[in-house]
Amino acid sequence: MPRERRRERTGRSSSQFQRALGGDPFSEGRPGTTREGKGPMPDSYYIHLSSEIENRIRSGEFPENEKLPSERQLAAEYGVSRAVIREALRVLDEKGLLRVVVGKGNYVRLPKGDYLSGKLEDVIAYHHIGKDDIIEARQVFERALADRVLETITPDRIASLEHLCEKMEACLDDVTHFAELDADFHLRIAEYSDNRLLELLANILNQVTDRKKVFAHDDIRLRESALDEHRRMLDAFRQKDRALLEKVLAEHIH
Repeated sequence: MPRERRRERTGRSSSQFQRALGGDPFSEGRPGTTREGKGPMPDSYYIHLSSEIENRIRSGEFPENEKLPSERQLAAEYGVSRAVIREALRVLDEKGLLRVVVGKGNYVRLPKGDYLSGKLEDVIAYHHIGKDDIIEARQVFERALADRVLETITPDRIASLEHLCEKMEACLDDVTHFAELDADFHLRIAEYSDNRLLELLANILNQVTDRKKVFAHDDIRLRESALDEHRRMLDAFRQKDRALLEKVLAEHIH
């Protein structure tokens, strides 16, 4: 659909945008001033504009991987200066909603687990949340997740998890690869919940846990123990044994 028609349907005109702010944002004048150059740019201009563009991303008008209109086009569309547009785009970039390609422009991206896990890591650090609390949170979450999967998991999905275990056994001496496969095993279980939000949350918690540090010890027995616990989880899934599953998970996540 042409951009003009999409804008008519979902966006606001520049005059509507200006009225929503209670005034007329500056046009191509000195950055940081009003149109008349008599005062500072109100913060609400670029904040409100970033919200406008974000809403268009959420609605699907600007889908993932699509290139946004240029700064000049957006400035003309909203009746503001390019300086306001740049500030609004900076806000969206900080939210993880843009992928900047030098020389080409700004492309829409949707927040992924790595972006959200980074924010969670900041919260954990600033609030001085300790390792024991992180482990307990993972135990509570993964028990509930596995319990959901227990009732619906199919033989094909169990076979897929078994294949991961075989790959883990083949790389017990490779800490990095083993840690990646260990993460894949837990994320695969989350995928089998058939719930996209649970899968996303599992991905975030997984990234907060640095498995390479967990398995970095020279003692290979730690990795062998993790592999054995994975296989016991598979036994619990096959037998629909909730008690066994909870027991193994309590031993596994520590």
